[in-house]
Amino acid sequence: IMDNSRIPVLGHADGICSVFLEKSADAELAARVIVDSKTTYPAACNSVETLLVEADGLERLLPTVARALLAKGVTLRCDEQSKAVLDTAVDSASSKLITASKPEDYDTEHLALILAVKTVSSYDEAVEHINVHGSHHTDVIITSSEPLAERFMNAIDSAGVFWNTSSRMADG
Repeated sequence: IMDNSRIPVLGHADGICSVFLEKSADAELAARVIVDSKTTYPAACNSVETLLVEADGLERLLPTVARALLAKGVTLRCDEQSKAVLDTAVDSASSKLITASKPEDYDTEHLALILAVKTVSSYDEAVEHINVHGSHHTDVIITSSEPLAERFMNAIDSAGVFWNTSSRMADG
């Protein structure tokens, strides 16, 4: 119907939602938002599936967020950079929930307590990743910069784009 109609049609099947954790974000706020986005109902279409972490904030932000997710039983499928940071930042008991990611992890609606983690070099890389790999459902930026948040919310091609708020705020 969406491909053959001349009238606007709202429809979706996949919920590959992303959170972009920008370098200026508050780590505690980020942990709360991301845990809620992933764990309140992981099988929902508005549950976060991909966490994009800006490289300049990786060491400061990711360990706090990861510890909070690991405490809730979330498996983290990490790229090489994020895994290296977490291998030294979390206790050995939690490390069994940290695995290496595969390319398909960033195009998958996991529908479970699984989160793909990817390091991005910049805002532009995060926006490009979301617009290419996301499902255009709901995406989030966590940042302390209002101008950057506004830019993000205008650049992402999704039905819902939020700033410092859980993706679960969307009506799935």
